Amino acid sequence: NELYPAEIASYHVQTDKQAVEQKRTILVEERFQRDNGEFVILQVKKSPFYDKEGNVKGLVIVARDMTMIKGMEQALLTLNTTLEKRVEEKTLKLQMTNEILEKHITELEIVNSKLYKAKIEALQAAQARSNFITGISHELRTPLNAIINFTDQVIEDFDEMLEDKELQEDTKKFMQRVLVNSRHLLNLINDLLEFTKAEAGKIDYKIEEYDLNIIARMAYNNTYSLLNGTDVKFNLKLYETPLMGIVDSRRFLQVLLNLLSNAIKFTQKGVIELRTFEENNYMIVEVEDSGKGIPQDKQGIIFEPFMQVNSTDNGTGLGLGLVKRMCDDMDIKISFSSIEGEGTVFRLTLKKNIDRFIQEKPHLWNEDIAVNEEV
Repeated sequence: NELYPAEIASYHVQTDKQAVEQKRTILVEERFQRDNGEFVILQVKKSPFYDKEGNVKGLVIVARDMTMIKGMEQALLTLNTTLEKRVEEKTLKLQMTNEILEKHITELEIVNSKLYKAKIEALQAAQARSNFITGISHELRTPLNAIINFTDQVIEDFDEMLEDKELQEDTKKFMQRVLVNSRHLLNLINDLLEFTKAEAGKIDYKIEEYDLNIIARMAYNNTYSLLNGTDVKFNLKLYETPLMGIVDSRRFLQVLLNLLSNAIKFTQKGVIELRTFEENNYMIVEVEDSGKGIPQDKQGIIFEPFMQVNSTDNGTGLGLGLVKRMCDDMDIKISFSSIEGEGTVFRLTLKKNIDRFIQEKPHLWNEDIAVNEEV
């Protein structure tokens, strides 16, 4: 008790008794504080020794100064903890960096996908334009050659024609063909001019409240004669009361004529029907045919300029593109359904709310034009 404080002395006595009673060597760690305040850590080995009868006679105590080793262990433990923390921080940063990289990679993949899609679309557009130039050259050349040949024939036989009834009949047929080809040529040129205007945003509109039934009947009257002598029946079904739509009557007629012309061109037998009606507070105009229909893989491109369902189709490939542009400009929704080999239905959906149209497209509303009675 003179060497150690009571607590430490009690601890030594307890460990001494443990070694004696258990008759085995024990290791204990003891801490002492020097006069200067520093702590000393000792590893103490206590081993019993025995007399001749095998009784414990005392203890052999060996003490080893572990202060430096424990200090090194603590330093290593602190270093390990610091390193683990740094590794954890670096790992977290790497994870965040990886997430950012993965996000950038995903964004790059999306951009690459869009670029690839744009490249494909550009190539398709270039090919379509190339096909268009080839097609339009052929389309223009064919009626021009017919006009030149028929006119040349008329001039060559002109003197004889004055005295020959048979030649007069032939000449009349030649001139009729010249007229047909001239009109076809004019339609091609008009398509090109309209498309050029549309691309430049220079199509003029005179929007007014107009009876869609009147425009539909005009479209029917302008086209039904084209089916004379064919196996196609042409029906017109108009709503029982006026359907007052907000349209440019001339442009809307142009839309219907284009849709009807396509229906007539691609329908060899069966029925074509032009109808108007109301549905869910909307005004509907539909053109239905029992023609060859549009293949599923082509239905996404029919409104694209220069695009045609089949490369063998006659025309510029601009018609439906112009129809879509004019419908968009007049706030008309155009949609279609088609089954290859069975036919196609084109639907034009118009709103009945005049005030809303004027509010959304005031630049197209013509306040000076009254409600019309006829086209």
